[in-house]
Amino acid sequence: MSDSAVITQEQLRLFFERANQAEALASALQKQIETIKASAAPQISGSIDENMRNLISTKLKTLKTEVLKMEDKIQTLENDNEKLSKERDALQYRVKHMREALKQYNEQK
Repeated sequence: MSDSAVITQEQLRLFFERANQAEALASALQKQIETIKASAAPQISGSIDENMRNLISTKLKTLKTEVLKMEDKIQTLENDNEKLSKERDALQYRVKHMREALKQYNEQK
């Protein structure tokens, strides 16, 4: 045999030592993985119970109806607000001109 193919006892001992370290590390990692899996939140499967689906669907439909009612009410209030603002502006304009007319009337006396 050639010298390059001969493995010494020291090389063999170092090889087994590294192999033991790798096995210990793999074992420690496996324990960590098991701990993480055990403490992780349960995974949700792709299916939902039919009763739960119906309950959620009913609640969502109810909420949608309420939201639509609120949107209608908001639109009505915004329209009322616009009308009242225009009416207020018109009344303020009238008051302004009435004061001016009253002032001129009092000055003429």
